[in-house]
Formats: sequence, structure tokens, C-alpha cells
Amino acid sequence: MLSFRVGERLSSVISPPLHAVVSFLILLVLLFVVALVQKLVALRLGYVASYRFFPGGVLFGFLVFFLSFGAIPLFFPGYLVFEPIPSLRMGVFRPGVKNWELALVGVSSVVFGAVLVAFVLGPLSLLSGGVGVFFHEVMVYVLALMVFSLIPVPFFSLARFFLIRRREPAGIEEGTIGFSLLYASRTPYVFVLVATLAFAVLALLAKVVSLLLAILIGLGGVYVYKRFLEAA
Repeated sequence: MLSFRVGERLSSVISPPLHAVVSFLILLVLLFVVALVQKLVALRLGYVASYRFFPGGVLFGFLVFFLSFGAIPLFFPGYLVFEPIPSLRMGVFRPGVKNWELALVGVSSVVFGAVLVAFVLGPLSLLSGGVGVFFHEVMVYVLALMVFSLIPVPFFSLARFFLIRRREPAGIEEGTIGFSLLYASRTPYVFVLVATLAFAVLALLAKVVSLLLAILIGLGGVYVYKRFLEAA
């Protein structure tokens, strides 16, 4: 869906069918890498994180997409489910699941995206020719996933909505990253959202000065996130 709006530069270099295939592969790889990063951070905090398909989120995304006439291509393919690791010795007393720890797991994908854009995709997108065009589009996908993931959408089951009986899955169901962070604390959510939007705007300007400012924002975000992760 994202290629409908932001893929004009790359689609002018390659044919539309090939562009659709390339866009799908880019999104697939990005989602896989993001899930891997979140699973590793969850293990660091004593949880097993897994992804489950979110049909309600897909339906909500398509609904917003068509109502906005393609201007807002939301993308919510899945949601995180957390299960505490039993009998895990972490050296600290854990009375139970902490909401801010679940938020740290989710925000790790935003931090990873900022690092990827600031130090890899951003500089490569400044190159001339088809190489710069390709990496610019990949950067747009990463920024779109970062921003859209911060939209607070809670988990809701279509089966429950239509009163269909089914076995309840085990684990702690949250929602989007934005919902987990907003549920944990409103002030950090506003800070992360504003910083991510500023970072995305500066990176999309594709200028040397704006990219340097985006790198500074990214480094500041990594430092703050590292301090919170070490305190967990």
C-alpha cells in the first residue's frame, strides 16, 4: 500500500510490476528484522515475545486507507504477545509483568529504525542515480513503519466482536507499539512521538544539514533508550 503514494521515484526507474514485487520484499524483510530486534530485547528483559496476525488491524488499516482516498496508508499486520519466562534468575525481584518493560520492547523497533536511517539509509539516499533512488525508497518505508507503529491502536478481536466462540490464546496481548507506550506512560509517549516525527521530517528532506540534525536526534534517542534499558 505504501508504494501507492511514496513509490513514484522508484517506479520511474523500474517497471510497475517489478516495483510492486520489490516493495513487497522490502516490507517483508523490514518486518522480519524488526520482529527479530524486539524478540532479542524481550529476552533481555525476561519475556518471550511473539507475533500474531492482527486481522482487526489489517481491516482498520484498509478502512482508513480507502476513507482517506489513499492519503493515509496504514499498515498493522500483527501485534506482540508477551509471555514471562518461568523460573528465570535475573538477579532482581520481579513481582510480575511491568508495562514499561513491554513498552521498551516495542520502542526498540523505533530506535533500530532511527539508527538504520541515520547511519545507513540516509547517507546512501544522497547518492546520485538509481542507487540513491532505491535507498531513498527503503528509507521512506522504514520511516513510515516507525511513525505508523506509534499510532495507539489496542488489540481487538474480530471473533469477539462478532460473538464467535474460540479458545483464548495464552500470553499478554497489547496492541501497537504506540498503545503499549501510551498505556505505560503518557509523557514518554508524547516525547517519542514528537522526536520520531521530527526525525522523519528531517530525514525526508534529504539534505546534508537536515540529515546531520536527524543523526543528532537519533543519537539522543539511542542514549535515552539505553539508559532506560539498563535500568530495567
